[in-house]
Amino acid sequence: MRILIDIVHPADVNFYQPAIRRLSAEHEIILTVLKRGKLPALVKKEFPDHELIVIGKHQKSLFLKMVTLAHRSAFFLKLFTQRKIDKVSSFGFYPGLVSRPLGITSINFHDDKEYTLNFNLTKMSATKFISFCDIGPSKNTIIGHTFKELAYLKEPEFDDSVLEKFGVEKNKFVYVREIANVSLNYMLRKNFSYQQAFDLLREKGYQVIFDAEDPNETYEGVIRMNG
Repeated sequence: MRILIDIVHPADVNFYQPAIRRLSAEHEIILTVLKRGKLPALVKKEFPDHELIVIGKHQKSLFLKMVTLAHRSAFFLKLFTQRKIDKVSSFGFYPGLVSRPLGITSINFHDDKEYTLNFNLTKMSATKFISFCDIGPSKNTIIGHTFKELAYLKEPEFDDSVLEKFGVEKNKFVYVREIANVSLNYMLRKNFSYQQAFDLLREKGYQVIFDAEDPNETYEGVIRMNG
């Protein structure tokens, strides 16, 4: 069986990792990746033995997002027909919009029903939809009582070599990951400063490792995860 998994967010890497590990023992896994910061490099590092195809770029404006959607949909249509994909999966709707009309099984996940447009498109394009938030009953929906955010706890894994690299002591640091204001559900978010909180942590004897998706977001006295 040939299975395509679409990776559009860093947390998807850890979320799908156990499934990819198990499925690849018997099936061919193709990974498509949205160009979003260091995401393609991260996927390549974690899944070096799998085919990786970068399709489209993460955009900020609604117009450019629609351009990316059209580009990815056209690419998926070509890929599905030429490579004879049997099943697809994504934490979102991208491949499902094309696969379901073609009769290809689409297993989609989502965890943010307040992000109405994305959530509804993901459900609509799914043969089987797994929601991590409570919604009304549906024959194609399974409710999973968990949080995708738990996948962040595995990225990065702070072993002794990582702690040594950043010069921090075990249990004496705080890791903060900041998402850039580029997704539709973050577009209206007002600017927020962590400086006061970071200063307080440092006063308490903790060092702060700051992992920001936006390379221009900086704070005093923190260790930058991505340089």
